[in-house]
Amino acid sequence: MSLRCGVGHTMPWNELNESYKEAAKALDIGLGSVTHAADLLMGVQWEETYPIDLERQIFASIDEGDTEKTRKLAEKFFRWMTDTYPGKVEDIRLKVLDFVLRAEKTSYEKGGATYRFGSGTDYLNTVCTSDEKTLGQWFEDKMVLSASEVNSARDKVLKSPVKKAIDYIKDNYSKDLSLDQISRMVDVSPYYFSKLFKKEEGVGFIDYLTNLRIEKAKEMLMDDTKSIRDVCTLVGYQDPNYFSRIFKKMTGTTPTEYKEGIGRI
Repeated sequence: MSLRCGVGHTMPWNELNESYKEAAKALDIGLGSVTHAADLLMGVQWEETYPIDLERQIFASIDEGDTEKTRKLAEKFFRWMTDTYPGKVEDIRLKVLDFVLRAEKTSYEKGGATYRFGSGTDYLNTVCTSDEKTLGQWFEDKMVLSASEVNSARDKVLKSPVKKAIDYIKDNYSKDLSLDQISRMVDVSPYYFSKLFKKEEGVGFIDYLTNLRIEKAKEMLMDDTKSIRDVCTLVGYQDPNYFSRIFKKMTGTTPTEYKEGIGRI
């Protein structure tokens, strides 16, 4: 068997995909059994003063949908341009436009927005006519907007497991439900599901389930044909004493008091 190996540059873990691309390209270009990207005339060479790490951080933050980080990094990069090249206004304008268009490409690809040919109609005029302060603010806002669109699209995807879980809980609250069981059902880890659930619903999984069961119990207790023991079982509790304690904690009255009319006032 004949084997060949391509090697990319060492990069931070969040940029390993770039190292992989370099390794694949090294295989295409190189002829030896082992080819390192550093030994080939490939990729971009940056002047020593150019903050390439800062540029990578900006686009990584957009890719992650981190709006706060994106704004801080964009502000830092714009300040670097104006401090380092105060007389090169046209170069700064071009760089701003370059970054904004690259950021928007990411938001279209990862944010799911519909691309429209005329969406950037005023960009060239804005970049060419704005003063430094206005240009810097426009630059930051556009970069943050791209990160925000990526984040919004990601939230929609991330929320779907919780929505599925909520639907299941509402249909099966009378059963013995656990966070582990529900997280497996929606195919995410228990830790991640718990964090995601609280982010979307504003309460933890257990609190949500308890609130739902007690609200259902209150409705059922209004039915004179159902005993407290019946209601206890129907809302997912096996121990009437435990059910009574939880009910009183949530409503301020016992199930018996509620059924007799104290809780209806």
